[in-house]
Amino acid sequence: MKKLAIIILPLCLISCIETVAVAGLGSAYLVTRNKPVKDSFKDTKITAEIAQHINVFKNKFALRNISFNVYQGRVLLTGNSNNKKLLDQIIKDIWKIKGVKEVMNETEIKTKPSRNVLYDHLLASQIKTRLFLNEEIKSLDINVEVYDKKAYLIGNLPSDKKIRIAANIAARVKGVKSVISYLRKANNVS
Repeated sequence: MKKLAIIILPLCLISCIETVAVAGLGSAYLVTRNKPVKDSFKDTKITAEIAQHINVFKNKFALRNISFNVYQGRVLLTGNSNNKKLLDQIIKDIWKIKGVKEVMNETEIKTKPSRNVLYDHLLASQIKTRLFLNEEIKSLDINVEVYDKKAYLIGNLPSDKKIRIAANIAARVKGVKSVISYLRKANNVS
């Protein structure tokens, strides 16, 4: 069995568009990210602040099933909690973090979560692989979260057509109950 070798080479760090070369299985692909490098740094900082903030809460048990994903200042919350008041407080605090532009709350209030974590990770991996290998998409600008068989897509693509294609690819993965797309058309910034 051949191993997939992935080589990521930033070709121009000062550009607003990251370009990386990905090679594997004897083929090479040129993959473009429409996410500016400075946004990657900002997202990392926001992610660290959210994680730190969640960890300081005394009642971590109520938040242990909450996941978040940050993309260009847009925060996607997924999962469930049994404490609505604590969850509402977390959302208010996330809005206070510098650089947060939007909070998409896809959490649920449940007393007994029924999630199969391994199955959700398997579905997310299948979606990511299919999106990456699709000839029309070939983008690293889609983050995928799966929670309780619901797929959440967040990121940028260059056209509305590609956004529809990405959502359809995710929906066709066996086991996915629904797809919630927060994909946006990429701004052509330089």
